Amino acid sequence: MKSVTCNLPDSLYKALGERMETDNANCDHVMSMALSQYLRKPIHTLFQVSTSAALVEGLYQGAVQVSRLLGHGDFGLGMFIDLDGEMVVLDGVCYQVSSTSAVAKVEGDRLIPYPVVTGFKAGFSKQINPLDSYSKLGFCLRGYSGEGEHRFRREAERHSGAKVNSSRSVATLVW
Repeated sequence: MKSVTCNLPDSLYKALGERMETDNANCDHVMSMALSQYLRKPIHTLFQVSTSAALVEGLYQGAVQVSRLLGHGDFGLGMFIDLDGEMVVLDGVCYQVSSTSAVAKVEGDRLIPYPVVTGFKAGFSKQINPLDSYSKLGFCLRGYSGEGEHRFRREAERHSGAKVNSSRSVATLVW
C-alpha cells in the first residue's frame, strides 16, 4: 500500500468526514472507494465476518445485519444463525437455501454469523427463470461451467449451539 498526502478544499474535507461518520469507516477506506469509482479501477476485495475457526467452535449467532452486509458486496456465501441453511447473495439480493432445498429471499434486518461477500462484475450474462429450489440452482450453475460433471451436496442443517462436525455443517460445491 502506498501513502498519499494532499490538500483538500474545506467542502470536500467536511464531506469526507461526514461519509466516514455515516459509513463508520476510516479515511483510507472512503478515499480508496472514491478513487476507485472516479478512476474506474476496481478494488478486488472480500468482506468477511468471523472465521471458519469460530464456525468449527460452534459460534453460530448473528454478527452483522443483511442490510449492512449488502453495503460491502453484491455476491457471496455464508451461513445463518444456528446453521439454519446457507446464505447466497446474488445480484445484491440475499437468499436462504434451507436444508429442504427451499430458497427464500431474506429481509435486511436478519443477522448473519458467517458471511463473505464481494463486488462482482460479470464477464457475460444469461437470463434464467426465478429459482425456488436448490436443485434448480445446481442446474443453472452446471450450465455456466462448461466442464462436464459436477456434484452439488446439501449438508447444512439447523444446529442450536451444539458443536457439530464441520465437514457435515458446510454445503459443498465439488468441481
